[in-house]
Amino acid sequence: MSSYIEKELKHYLGILPQGALKDLLAYAKKLRQDYEGKQPVNSLQKELNMLSAQESSHLEEEFKDYRKLYPRE
Repeated sequence: MSSYIEKELKHYLGILPQGALKDLLAYAKKLRQDYEGKQPVNSLQKELNMLSAQESSHLEEEFKDYRKLYPRE
């Protein structure tokens, strides 16, 4: 975290009442959970994209000479 952001957070956290600090902590935990929850989706999406690219490559290779091997009559 940048030192500017840390300084600003410390300043504003220092002047907040206890109830607001609890709310802020709950919000920070929710943000963290949301962020962590998105990571597997991104990872899964990358994996699916790779699989799709591999499958496309495989199919292109499979049908490369299809017209030569099976000409229309």
